[in-house]
Amino acid sequence: MRRIPAPCHLAYARLDQAHHLLITGDHVAAESAVGEAAEIAERLRAAPLRERAHAAHVELAAATVEVSGG
Repeated sequence: MRRIPAPCHLAYARLDQAHHLLITGDHVAAESAVGEAAEIAERLRAAPLRERAHAAHVELAAATVEVSGG
């Protein structure tokens, strides 16, 4: 995906990957994927992508709290 000059598609792919990583319990890798997607969204000034990245970050934070017993 990184070789294709379409950062928006990469960001959406990273969000999809983050969702999968979250389900499988790899919260560190999921956070990295969400962070990269959010950076791309900011750089492109893509509001829908930025909103989806924010929602993914909120979902990840809630799952992390749930796992840690908070």
